[in-house]
Amino acid sequence: MAGSVTGSTIIDIDDRFSDSLNIFTLTINNLCNASCEHCYLNYSSGKEYISKDVIDRVFETEAKKIVIVGKEPFYDEKSIGILRYIVEKGEKSGKKVSVITNGINLPNDIDFLRKFENLDISVHGEGLYRTESQFERVLKNLDMLEKNNAENVNILSVIDSKTINSIDKVIDFTNRYKNIKRLLFSPFLKTERGKPYSVNEIGLDKLLGVFSKSKSFLKKENCFLLLDTYHFVDSELSVFDIEKAIIDSGLQNKVIFIKTPPTLMGILRVSHDGLVMTSYDALHTEYYRRHSININKLSGIDNYYKTIVSSYSPFNYQTFAV
Repeated sequence: MAGSVTGSTIIDIDDRFSDSLNIFTLTINNLCNASCEHCYLNYSSGKEYISKDVIDRVFETEAKKIVIVGKEPFYDEKSIGILRYIVEKGEKSGKKVSVITNGINLPNDIDFLRKFENLDISVHGEGLYRTESQFERVLKNLDMLEKNNAENVNILSVIDSKTINSIDKVIDFTNRYKNIKRLLFSPFLKTERGKPYSVNEIGLDKLLGVFSKSKSFLKKENCFLLLDTYHFVDSELSVFDIEKAIIDSGLQNKVIFIKTPPTLMGILRVSHDGLVMTSYDALHTEYYRRHSININKLSGIDNYYKTIVSSYSPFNYQTFAV
């Protein structure tokens, strides 16, 4: 679920233990115009938008990067206004800002869109989880980015029991565009979100088997399967087991495996209603109120992060659930 945790930005930082914050991920609203069956962001709080006070607290931290992960950051004009505020603060503070979006409502403002370090657009199968009109808008927006030579565009694609047979279609789709920086596939993980999923996870052996047989995947440059330890938190597989499976499949040059649990890499989440939590807890919206702390109750967020990681060994890679 590395793609869900931070999008493509996670591969821009070191895969190792960090005793200080590197990335703060934000959900800036609780609104979305799509209905992806694998989405974990099923959370009701009574609020719809993040406040400027919460954003300002995030920018007071040592975090070098801010990643807006949802719910849909470009949902409406108010959400886009919040994005502009975050980007402006990023420029003033020197913090890099990235965003994950379904690409449906991108504004026709290329100068603004270029300001994101990573503009991650989700494409789960060609047209899957999008209405026909929505997918046409995604195409139109990708055409606009291509025409204006935007160099910060990544495509993210979640692999579940519904999309597993669409890998080649996604690759063929992205081949239309020359400006895409990276195409990253990431496996779906069932999380505690308060309602059942209608799709299932794909086991490691099947996942690697399908990708190893895809000629399009093997051939395409800057196209990777992104794995992290969270995907295997309920299995008995060790990091070494996973690495061996990757090597045995012949995909060692096509898989990016994040071995360090993302929280221990210096990554925290803040929800749109100001709850601070670990990267792992961020995936389980049913437990947000139990496994988080309100940002207004923290005197120092950086010290809070240090408290979280102080009880974990940087060498204990069996500690997945943080």
